[in-house]
Amino acid sequence: MKHRKIAVISGGGGSLGLSIAKYLTESGIKPVLIGRRKGNHGEFDFYQCDITNYDETERTINQIVDKYKKLDIAIHGAASKIRRNSEKILRLVCLVDLIFSLPR
Repeated sequence: MKHRKIAVISGGGGSLGLSIAKYLTESGIKPVLIGRRKGNHGEFDFYQCDITNYDETERTINQIVDKYKKLDIAIHGAASKIRRNSEKILRLVCLVDLIFSLPR
């Protein structure tokens, strides 16, 4: 199946991230999960990444864009306390959330 859009979901290691990924798949969107925990992510592509680490997050997003040649949707579903580099992380999260859209 050719996917029209690529979506990255932070917090992809949890049940919320997996539920969102399943919904997106049913809508014809390719979900790519990122999260801190390794585990069973089913048929979904998964990148291990701690989004509280700006450099690691930037590197991971770049890897995803390199692989799929685009990133259309970003969903911030990770729950964490941001302590270090909080301004940089907040800017990245806001930029990522700005892209968020779902087909109706």
